[in-house]
Amino acid sequence: KTKFSNHVKDTIRHQESFKRKFNRMPYEEIGEISHCVPQLNFFEVADFIAYRDSLSQLKATLSLEEQEKLAKVVRGERFEGKKAFLRQIEPYFSDFKH
Repeated sequence: KTKFSNHVKDTIRHQESFKRKFNRMPYEEIGEISHCVPQLNFFEVADFIAYRDSLSQLKATLSLEEQEKLAKVVRGERFEGKKAFLRQIEPYFSDFKH
């Protein structure tokens, strides 16, 4: 009984020590390395406005059927001729390629 109880207490102490180790991890100032972190947020205000402008220019040039195809592309749906349609509208979004 005592041997088992001591074993359990040792295991718990070890776990607590392991958790404390993570709590004491050194703090890194992100300002010094922020230039290394890639920009994950696509929707910066200027980018978003430019994207919406490109989208409205594209919609103005498309027929009703092509506008339906564009809506399907935005929703992520499949349809026949999708690859050709994407090639057709690609020049409107060339500024947004990485």
